[in-house]
Amino acid sequence: MGKVTCSFFNDKKDWSKAKDDLLKHYLNAYLVKLFCTGKPTIYLDCFAGAGKFGEEDTPYEDKVDGSPLIALEAISKATAKSSVYKPTCVACFIEPCYPELLKINIEKSFYSDVQYRLFAGTFPEEAFMFLDNVFKHWQNPNLFCYLDPFGVKYLKMNALLQIKNHPFNSIEFLINFNSFGFLRYACGVSAIRETELREAEVGSERETMDDNPKEDRLCKLDAVMGTDAWRSIVEDYKQHIIDGYDAEMKLADLYKLQLKKVLGFRYVLSIPIRFNESNHPKYRMVYATNHEDGAVIMGDVMRGRQNYLYEQYSMSKSGGCLGLFDREDLLNRPSVEESVVDFLKGKGELTGNEFFAGFYDEKFLTAKLIDVLKKLEECNKITIRRDPENTKKKKPSRFYTEAKNQHLFIRLNG
Repeated sequence: MGKVTCSFFNDKKDWSKAKDDLLKHYLNAYLVKLFCTGKPTIYLDCFAGAGKFGEEDTPYEDKVDGSPLIALEAISKATAKSSVYKPTCVACFIEPCYPELLKINIEKSFYSDVQYRLFAGTFPEEAFMFLDNVFKHWQNPNLFCYLDPFGVKYLKMNALLQIKNHPFNSIEFLINFNSFGFLRYACGVSAIRETELREAEVGSERETMDDNPKEDRLCKLDAVMGTDAWRSIVEDYKQHIIDGYDAEMKLADLYKLQLKKVLGFRYVLSIPIRFNESNHPKYRMVYATNHEDGAVIMGDVMRGRQNYLYEQYSMSKSGGCLGLFDREDLLNRPSVEESVVDFLKGKGELTGNEFFAGFYDEKFLTAKLIDVLKKLEECNKITIRRDPENTKKKKPSRFYTEAKNQHLFIRLNG
């Protein structure tokens, strides 16, 4: 792994803020649920970074937290809230370039009492060694694995498979998949030079694809995707059969499919992050899980953070601009209403969490989903059964999400 210049951590860029914002809100919501399993919980950050962003002479308290400190804070808060007596949780941070700086930043924080381990080696070797050691002491732990790599080349599908093959009680991946970067690299290998791709690029990665012979780069991209099927997508783009927007989305969809096919995940959510009106995602946050609760929580976190992302990262809604996920909805996809009806066909009655998790996985993320359910129920296209049927004031229940003591059952009529 190449050396990364320390200047990368002088200022926290917009794309890092967006990633960490999603990580923070998801961990805050889901860690308590993991603790309730009674199993040990592992947080594994495979590309941890320096822990803080800011110039060298910036006071520590004025620097911005990176993912390690965000995770330690979430673990600390979840431990305090947990109904489990002293839940067992350990955070593992892998950082090849700045482990000493990361250690200093952790020790100076309010969360240094959280159990953590720091490895100065590289991914995936250090991850394998850490996990092999974990299973000498713990049986069937939970794992949340965060992968925010220095470049797309480090996301080799086989490495993820080796992690997945450990006997976990539950396992989730949150991956920064630079689908647009993948497309750029693939175009470079294929000698495609498009102004559209160059002008849409925002910012830079910590490390890009090595300048190796063409065949080496092809094999690296195959290893990332776990298949060479991406080549036909890039060829269609080269032949002007599809444009750059379609090519990026098809690559993202292929990556989702591979996480299901190769790693066996049941639910995979792909979240586009954009910073301007070009509509090309800078990257996608890809979340993979086998559990409905995890998929619903992540989908709800994204839905709830939609306006925040727009306000924070220059995605203005002025002039009737569509929302983040509304854009995703309309890129060669049916309307949300049509998609809900299509999703429910042949599935019988689904619980609320089965519906939301399945829709987010099979279709797309959208802030309009509950409004569409209301509309379809009002026009009798779907039936929603609720438990309890009535409120404490004896009025018919009208909730559209599940909670501890409220459950939904949704089916398509006709």
